[in-house]
Amino acid sequence: MTDDKYSPTNEEFGIDDIVVNSNDVNYNKRSEGLSEDSNEFKDPPADGAGDYDSINNIKLPFNSSSLLAENGSVVSNGRKQTDATDLRSNRPKRNNRWNAAPPPRNSQMTLKEQERVIDEIKKENFDLKMKIYYLEERLSKMGPDEVERASKEIRFDEMERALKAQIASLKSQLSERTDEIEEAYAELERMRGRPASVASSRESSSRLLNGEFSNQYEENLAQLRDKVAELTLQLREKTMMVDQLTLELEDLSIAHENAMQEVEEDWDKAESQLRNESVILREEIEQLQQEYDQALQELDIMHQSRQEDEARHQEGVENIRVQLEEKAQEISDLQLSLEKAKRQTDNKTKEIQDVTENNKKLKLQITGLERTVYEKEEEIQELQSQLQSNVKEAEIEDKLREEMISSLKEKLAQSKTKVAELTAAQASSSKEIAYLKQEVENYSARVSELEEANKSRESHVINEKLKEKELHDKELERLRKDKKELEKIIDDLNEQLLAAQRRIAELEMAIQERDGDLQYVRQQLTNQTNRAKESAERYGKEQERLRTELDAHRRDLESLRSQVESLNDEVENKKNIILEHESEIKHLNAQRTKLNDKLANTENTRTKAEETYRNMQEDMRNKDSTIDELKTRITQLEDNLSQEKKHSVEVRTQLDEKNKNMDYERERVKNLEEQVTTFMDEHKRLLEQIERRDATITKALNGLQMINQRKEVMENALLRQMTEEMQNSLSSVSKRTGYQPPPYINPPWKPPGNTTNVSNTSLLRKTTIPKSHAKSSSIPKLTPAKSKKSANNETASSSTPTRLPSTASSDVGKTGSRLIPPKSIRESK
Repeated sequence: MTDDKYSPTNEEFGIDDIVVNSNDVNYNKRSEGLSEDSNEFKDPPADGAGDYDSINNIKLPFNSSSLLAENGSVVSNGRKQTDATDLRSNRPKRNNRWNAAPPPRNSQMTLKEQERVIDEIKKENFDLKMKIYYLEERLSKMGPDEVERASKEIRFDEMERALKAQIASLKSQLSERTDEIEEAYAELERMRGRPASVASSRESSSRLLNGEFSNQYEENLAQLRDKVAELTLQLREKTMMVDQLTLELEDLSIAHENAMQEVEEDWDKAESQLRNESVILREEIEQLQQEYDQALQELDIMHQSRQEDEARHQEGVENIRVQLEEKAQEISDLQLSLEKAKRQTDNKTKEIQDVTENNKKLKLQITGLERTVYEKEEEIQELQSQLQSNVKEAEIEDKLREEMISSLKEKLAQSKTKVAELTAAQASSSKEIAYLKQEVENYSARVSELEEANKSRESHVINEKLKEKELHDKELERLRKDKKELEKIIDDLNEQLLAAQRRIAELEMAIQERDGDLQYVRQQLTNQTNRAKESAERYGKEQERLRTELDAHRRDLESLRSQVESLNDEVENKKNIILEHESEIKHLNAQRTKLNDKLANTENTRTKAEETYRNMQEDMRNKDSTIDELKTRITQLEDNLSQEKKHSVEVRTQLDEKNKNMDYERERVKNLEEQVTTFMDEHKRLLEQIERRDATITKALNGLQMINQRKEVMENALLRQMTEEMQNSLSSVSKRTGYQPPPYINPPWKPPGNTTNVSNTSLLRKTTIPKSHAKSSSIPKLTPAKSKKSANNETASSSTPTRLPSTASSDVGKTGSRLIPPKSIRESK
C-alpha cells in the first residue's frame, strides 16, 4: 500500500456522495500489481540457489513498519490512529474565544490561570443550563399534540440519520476489509521477499537447508500462489459486489429522498386544504353568527311590536270598559226615568182610565221596547261570548307565546305579566258584564212591576210615553251606533291578534330553522372533534409501533457496533501480530512455521471477512425490507395525518429553531468538553510536576538534614579537640613555669603583657587546627540553639579542673549559625 490509500471518515462519507471502491485508480493499480507479483512466482528454477536469486531480484513495494509509521493504524470508524503530534496537528479548531490566546503547550499554567479558566467554563455551563431550562419550559407549555408531532418529526430525522450513519459505517467497514486484505497481501509479499535480506549469506544458509526444506518451501510457494490468485479473484468479485451495493444504496437513497419529497408535498397540500377548509368553516360560522344576531334583533323587534300590540289591546279594553260604564250610566238614567214614571203613574192613576184606549198602543210599544231590550241583551251576550272567546284565545296565545319566548329567550318574561294583567282586566270586564246582566234582570223585573202598575195608569201616561218612546228610539239608535263601533273595534282587535299570531308563527319557524342550523353546526363540530380524537388515538398507536421498531433498530445498531468493536479488536491484534512477526522473521529457522501460522491467520480473516460480508448483505436486505415497510407506513400515515396538520408550520419553525439551538449548544458543549479535557490534562500534568518537585524538595531537605547532622557532629568534635588542646597547653605551661592559674585568666589570644609570650607561642603551636578540620569548620552551621548549648555544656564538663574563660565561650557562640575560631587560630591559618 502507498500513501494514496483511501480511508473514508464519517464526516466525508454521506448518502449523497457515495464513492465506488472500484473506481479508485490506486486500488486498481494495487490489484494489478498484486496479480503481477503473483505471476512472478510461477515457473521457479530447479536449484535452490536459483530460487534464492529470483527471490533476491524481487523488489517489495510494501513495508509494514514504514506503513505503520507513515499511515498509522486504521480504526473502526475509518480514521487513522496517529500519535500525539498528529493529534495536535489534526485537532479541530475551537471557539475564537479560546483561540485568541491559548496557553502554550510547553509553558506551565499557574493556579490562578487554571482557576480563571475553570470559572469561565462554569459560567458557560450555567448559560447552557439556563438555555436548557427555558427550552424545557417551552416544551412544557406546548400542547401534547404539538409535542407528539415534534417528537415524531425528530424521530423521522433520527431514523434518517441512523440509516445514513449505518450506510457510512458499512462502507467504511468494506473499505477497511479491503485495506486489511491488501495489508495481508503486502505482508505475504513482504514475507516472501524477506529472504532477499539473507541473500548475502547464501552459502551458509544452503549448507543449513537440506533438499527437503527446499521442496517444502517450493510447495508452500505454489500453495501461496494459488491462494493469492484465489484471493485476487475474490477481491474482484467483492469489489463488484460492493459496486452493486453502492449503486443499490444510491438508488435507495434517491428513492427515499423522492418519497420524502412526495410526502412533504402531500403534507403541504393537505395543510393548504385544511387551511382553506378552516377559512371556509370560519366564514360559515361568522355567517351563522350574523344570522343568529339578526334573528335575535328580529325577535327583539317582534317583542317590541307585541308589547305595542298589547298596549293597544289594553287601550281597546279600557275603551270598552268606558263604553260599558257609559251604558251602565244610561241604564241608571233609564231607571231614574222609570222611577219618575212610577211617580207619575202614582199621581195619574185617575187619568189612566181615560187613556185605556191608548193602552193597547202602549202595550205594543212596551213589547217593542222589550224586544229591543231582548235584542240588546242578546247583543250583550254575543259581546260577552266574543269577549270570552277573545279572552280564551288571548290566554292560549299568551301561553304559547310565553312557552316559545321562554324557550328562545328569557327577556320575554315581562310579557307574561302583561298578559296576566290583560286576563285580569278581561275577568273584571266579565264581572262587570255579569253585573250588568243582573241589573238588566232587575230592570226586567221592575218593568214587569211597572206593567202591572201601568195597567191602571196607561191612560195618563200615554202622552208622556210617546215622548219617552221618541227618546228611547233615539237612545236605541245611539246604542246601535255604539254597537257597530264596538264591533268594528273588536274586528280590528281580532285582525291585530291574527297578525300577531302570524308573526309569532313566522318567528317560531325562523327560530326552528336557526335551531336546526345550530344543531347541524354542533353535529359537525362534534364529528370533527370525534375524528380528531380518533386520529390522535391512531397517531399514538402508530407512534408506539414506531417506537418499538426504533428500539429494534437501535438494538440492531448496538449489535453492529459490538461486531465492529470486535472487528477492530481483531484488527489491532493482527497489527500486533504483524509487528511481532517482523521481529520473528529475522530468524531463518522459524520462517516455515510462522508462514504457516500467518497463512492460517489470513485464511481465518478471509473466512471472517466473508462471513461479515454475508452478514452485511443480510443486514442490507433487512434494511431494504425495513425501508419498504417504512415507505408503506409513511403512505398510511400520510392519509391519517392529513387531517391533523393545522399548526404544522409553527411547529416546524419552532422545531427548526430548537434543533438549531440544540446543535449550537451541543457544539458548544463539545468544545467546552474538549477544553475541559485539555485543561484537566494540563492540570494533571502540572500536579504531577508539582508532586515531582515536592519529592525532589523533600529529598533535598532530607539531604540537608543529614548534612546538618554531620556538621553538628564535626563541630562538636572540633570543639572538643580545641578544648582538649587548650587544656593540655595550659597544663604544660603551668608545669614549666610553676604558675598556678588564677580563677580568672584572659584568653590566650589576648596576652596582658610580654611575660606570657613564650606560653602563648607554645599554645599557638599546640592549638593549630588541621586543614580538614578548618575546612569543615568554615561550613555554615544550620543547627538549632539547643545543640550549641549541649556543646558548651560538654566543653564545660570536660574542663572541670581548668575551666575556659567566659570571653572565649562568648566569642565562640556569637555568630549563632557559624563557628568562628579564635584570632590566634585564624592567624595561624
